Amino acid sequence: MIAEFETSDQPGVRALLEASMRDRWATFDPSANADLIDIAASFRDGVMLVAKDGSTILGCGGLVRENEDTARVVRMSVAKKHRRQGIATALLQRLMGYAAENGYATLVLETTASWSDDVAFYERRGFVAVQEEGGDRHFEKRIA
Repeated sequence: MIAEFETSDQPGVRALLEASMRDRWATFDPSANADLIDIAASFRDGVMLVAKDGSTILGCGGLVRENEDTARVVRMSVAKKHRRQGIATALLQRLMGYAAENGYATLVLETTASWSDDVAFYERRGFVAVQEEGGDRHFEKRIA
């Protein structure tokens, strides 16, 4: 089930995102990720979606306003043991639907350029690389 973030999801979503970051980077500083301290407040002008099986958090993905017609996909993550089951695809489709319903014409995102699985995931879903800088690849997709 995919639903909008609820306050009770805070510990599980934060744990999922922090575990994902620890897997990706040798050093991880939780204080550098202030949006995880209060996820509801951080996404009040956007949306954080949570994929669950009962009370187990399987994945999440957020959308924040970039400007009047552009939204940014952020904090996409799926628990390691639940990857390759369509969860990220379902989350991204719901985020694209939310963006379209809220008048956004373009979605943008960035991911680490060397994360080939992530890069391929977004490319298969129609995102186009528009820039590479500082080891990050920036993507864009028109939805309207």
